[in-house]
Amino acid sequence: GISGAAQLLSREIPAGDSRAGIMEEMIGLISRLDNTIKNLLNFARYTEPEFAPANINEVIEKVIFFVRQVPEGKKASFVTQYDQAMEEIEVDADQMKQVFLNLFLNALQAKAEDCEISVKTYGEALPGFMELSHRKHFIMVSVIDNGPGITTDKLGKIFQPFYTTREEGTGLGLSITRKIVDLHEGRITVESEVGKGTAFHIFFPKKKL
Repeated sequence: GISGAAQLLSREIPAGDSRAGIMEEMIGLISRLDNTIKNLLNFARYTEPEFAPANINEVIEKVIFFVRQVPEGKKASFVTQYDQAMEEIEVDADQMKQVFLNLFLNALQAKAEDCEISVKTYGEALPGFMELSHRKHFIMVSVIDNGPGITTDKLGKIFQPFYTTREEGTGLGLSITRKIVDLHEGRITVESEVGKGTAFHIFFPKKKL
């Protein structure tokens, strides 16, 4: 309501009026406040997933299409390598979209210019990430960026609620991401090197555990 009223008022301000800048800043702050409140509610609310068969490749492609419509996404490049034999798994597609949206936005915010995000999917977990006997029971998705990377002392804190290194951040995006992955009985890991980028690896069971 406040945002709508501010936008109506801004239309009544003549072009070149010094008040236009104030209104623009006000609308921007309202938008940030709205986003913060939504993140707080999403984090606090325990939402049981509504499981249904879905192809994770298709879910990710829809999120990429959306991200490419926002200003930050238009400046970035996405490189995808999907396992074409990917089988459907039981997930909440809307919650999955939130997971990958959070990871993509996290990469875009870390590197506003010349950001490259690589997305790779695998029909089973790769060697080195879990025991051989478990690998065939999980699909795997890797989201890799070419951002500034994360220092070792901060890497262990990124999933903690309210932890953020950005002034405008709420510190809830990655916490919500891990919460959703946990609700799907999956797991998420991260590896990063300063100056080279960050890689998130997400694993989802092919069948509910």
